[in-house]
Amino acid sequence: MEWLKHFDAITKTRLHVPAQYRLLILDGCEIHIHIALVEYCINARIVPYCLPAHSTHLLQPLEVGLYSPLQKYYGQQVDKLIRYGRIAVTKGNFLRMLVQAWLKTFAKENILSAWRGSGLIPPNARVVLTQLPSYRVSEGPAPTPPPMPPTPFNSAALLHRARQAKLLLKKSRNSHDTELAEFIDSLERFAINKDKDLQLERDINQKWQEPRL
Repeated sequence: MEWLKHFDAITKTRLHVPAQYRLLILDGCEIHIHIALVEYCINARIVPYCLPAHSTHLLQPLEVGLYSPLQKYYGQQVDKLIRYGRIAVTKGNFLRMLVQAWLKTFAKENILSAWRGSGLIPPNARVVLTQLPSYRVSEGPAPTPPPMPPTPFNSAALLHRARQAKLLLKKSRNSHDTELAEFIDSLERFAINKDKDLQLERDINQKWQEPRL
């Protein structure tokens, strides 16, 4: 909690009015989220916001623009150490090299660049969205998605859909996708077995309804 109190003390001096809220961006790690933190944030008018899972490489400034230069500068220090004939990295020279790399990395310009690169300050969603493989920036209106086919309501409809999907798969570029083909086959087998079960149930019910001699 000391880090949270430090954040509170530092950012409190920058408020225009005491009643303003402050945004605290977290990486979603479980050790950061607990009752004591939430209660402290409520009392201090701090809004904690957790980044979406598996997105810190795009949204966390440290990972976007600082960790890579830190690794680069530390590697340069190690190379320089080896050139002078010292092979082993000891606790003493490790700390010295890390401090030198840290001072080069965490310069004001690099920190501001990391925040810009994550699209957080200034807010710029395109910086992140254009890095996603399936996203394309379009200036025009969003395209209308194709209509979704209705959900199969019985085993016969499911079997029909599964066989349609199998034919479409054979004609598509993904015809060698064995995992998808196995999934469609499993749907087809499920529909066939379900239809057999229903037919057996109908036959049994019919037998029970027949008049007994």
